[in-house]
Amino acid sequence: MKLNNQALVEFCDVTIGYGRKRLAENINWRVERRALWGIVGPNGAGKTTMLRVLLGLLEPLAGRVKRTPGVRYGYVKQREALNETYPFTVGEVVMTGRYGLMSWLARPGADDHAAVEEALVRTGIADLRDQPMRELSGGQKQRTLIARALTARPDVVVLDEPTNDMDIAGEQSVLNLIQQIHERDGTAVIIVSHLLNTVLQIAENLVFLKENEYGVFSKADFIGQNHLERFYGMPIQVLEHPGGSYSVVPNSE
Repeated sequence: MKLNNQALVEFCDVTIGYGRKRLAENINWRVERRALWGIVGPNGAGKTTMLRVLLGLLEPLAGRVKRTPGVRYGYVKQREALNETYPFTVGEVVMTGRYGLMSWLARPGADDHAAVEEALVRTGIADLRDQPMRELSGGQKQRTLIARALTARPDVVVLDEPTNDMDIAGEQSVLNLIQQIHERDGTAVIIVSHLLNTVLQIAENLVFLKENEYGVFSKADFIGQNHLERFYGMPIQVLEHPGGSYSVVPNSE
């Protein structure tokens, strides 16, 4: 089904949490086609819980999540969650992104192999197809997981802490790839991270979670209206550097 310009996903007065623990309440948030969002906040604030509700893996404690019929997600999980016990190759890992679209016990067909080849080329790792996953660098593993998500030809790509434990060059390479995916196909992208400096480089809008409260902002409003001080509980300033990078530092004035 062809998706129109309405919100692909919409939170309507949603409360997230688990058991009796409420992490954020009355969340109203729309993810539209071509959007590029960052979900940021300190560890334990509810970012992963919000991600799981977004993907339909967890029911909200209250409210409703509306999804456009036919919307497809591509989920890029944290590299730390990978099981590298078995020597799966890059190609085999990327193919697992097609399994949810296959019939039970079906073998990959021509369209599945074409989707894998397309994803490998788009992420620049076609030459690594036969390499064992566990032998790759952190950046190469991240590109493999992004390729896996792209095989579903998603409308929304969700990345959970995509630049954790990367050096500066690896981080920038992954962020450039995410930007290319967003701009080339108009794919909506959501980056979940506790690294605000990183998210500010490419996100157009932000959801900030902290201790039973949340806020939805454009990047300009978030930086320019002292929301940082409210959420961090201390004077903060954002320094913008040439090339579009940012530093978030205490304000000593």
